[in-house]
Amino acid sequence: VFNKHLVSFRTRFPESFYLNLPKDIVSGDFIWFHDFSDHVILALADCTGHGVPGAFLSMLGNDLINKAVIEKQIHSPERIAEYLHLSLREYFPEKELAPKQGMDILIVRLTRKGALSWSGARGMGMLLCRGDFPLEMKGDRVFLGSTAVHEFQLWEAEMEKGDRLFLYSDGWTDQKGPSGRKFGKNGL
Repeated sequence: VFNKHLVSFRTRFPESFYLNLPKDIVSGDFIWFHDFSDHVILALADCTGHGVPGAFLSMLGNDLINKAVIEKQIHSPERIAEYLHLSLREYFPEKELAPKQGMDILIVRLTRKGALSWSGARGMGMLLCRGDFPLEMKGDRVFLGSTAVHEFQLWEAEMEKGDRLFLYSDGWTDQKGPSGRKFGKNGL
């Protein structure tokens, strides 16, 4: 799948990989990336719905992130999440999105000096692997676009040489292994 964000991401992080195996031809998952002079911003999103409904929400989410980060110069992950949350609520009046519909997202900011900050919504996860010890990091438990009034948390950590980050959606943990059972977080 060609994605201009992935091209610049792989240029900046040549040892990275991205796996996207959508259930349908179009998907509700997307990745967004932008490289600034002193930091990068990466977002991984999973929109509710499969096929066309999820893809529509993905296109809207991608456009909203562009507006927040590039046009409005919002670079703090929790403020980006807040902008997306409020914007999606404007696009969809209260009755049009069910309580558990919207967008799961993880927004990561990494400086060239290794300062890591992130914020997010719902089921998106990130593993910070330092040696043999993976640390699970998550966002808040609210869907972007839900009717909930929410102030998003900002989480911070310092990266060390050799650390690896793995961002994932529930698509990873919901995959079935050879036994026919879901991998879950332990399998990941």
